[in-house]
Amino acid sequence: MTWGTPKLIHQERDDTLALKYWSDLDKLETRTLLEQDRVVCEAADGQSAIHKLDVQASDMMITFTINLSAAQSAGLFWRNGETNRKGLGTIESAAGLILDGSSDTVSIVNVDRPTSFFATTILCHPKDDYHQQKIAGSPQHVRILVRSHMAEVYINEKWLFCIDISDAPESGSIGMIAGSGEAVITDLRIAEIKPLEPPMVEK
Repeated sequence: MTWGTPKLIHQERDDTLALKYWSDLDKLETRTLLEQDRVVCEAADGQSAIHKLDVQASDMMITFTINLSAAQSAGLFWRNGETNRKGLGTIESAAGLILDGSSDTVSIVNVDRPTSFFATTILCHPKDDYHQQKIAGSPQHVRILVRSHMAEVYINEKWLFCIDISDAPESGSIGMIAGSGEAVITDLRIAEIKPLEPPMVEK
């Protein structure tokens, strides 16, 4: 486990402590890659669907608000790229975040999509998850910070994950994923951030 970037310690109304996003990390941003007011992704009942965005990145800050009122699950994937996988042939592989309103969970996943023989299957392999009450009850503000081999996830600015994603491509496209229904993302912003610099070693 790693704590990742610095966090703010916040006292909740019930006197418990929570770690929240530290706004000084905004200084890591170097340029805005994409801003969209609204993105929609719709999947048939019992199926998953993706909607790719016209942007690629390696190190990034992603913020958006997601509404699950008409979908079972939805989220975002990043660093999507092609690779060869034994038994599956050529696949698109990415790291991703899924919010599931039916189980009230937030999950970090690996997203695989076989591309051979016109396959349409989307496979999400969970890496870690967190129980978040009433995900579908109201829009959720999401922040994802991706830098080097790590990804940090905040929901409503509360820190949930800092997880290794070195098994995902080092760079690639970004997109939306939805399951069983229509999911809507609003106020989407993707910014490039400074890459992690290796420590200086004195000779």
